[in-house]
Amino acid sequence: MSLLDESNARITVYPQVLSTDSDGNPVWVPSIDGVPLEVMVWPLDAAESSALSREPGEAYRVRPARGQPVPVGAFAAVMWGGREWDVHGEITPHSRGRATRRVTFVIRPRTKRPGDGGEE
Repeated sequence: MSLLDESNARITVYPQVLSTDSDGNPVWVPSIDGVPLEVMVWPLDAAESSALSREPGEAYRVRPARGQPVPVGAFAAVMWGGREWDVHGEITPHSRGRATRRVTFVIRPRTKRPGDGGEE
């Protein structure tokens, strides 16, 4: 077994789906159906984290175990550790060779977006 097949966490990804907002405009939103994934999760170092945003907060890099479909996009949502997380950007493919081919993505604590509820 390769180190790229190991995991230290189980997350649920809610893939992005095309929906319609209250004005009839097409918008991307997280699906209501989640997909479980076995992944490695580790915190970003200070330089990576500060490069992503000036906002304080946690950020983690996620690497799914190889061979799993990865339904992640910029508008997907993640449930991990009893909290909701946003995907920051798109997935990053790493494909220098067949033996080390994998993808990673970054998650940050979920923020409210228009349409998420809570608006007056």
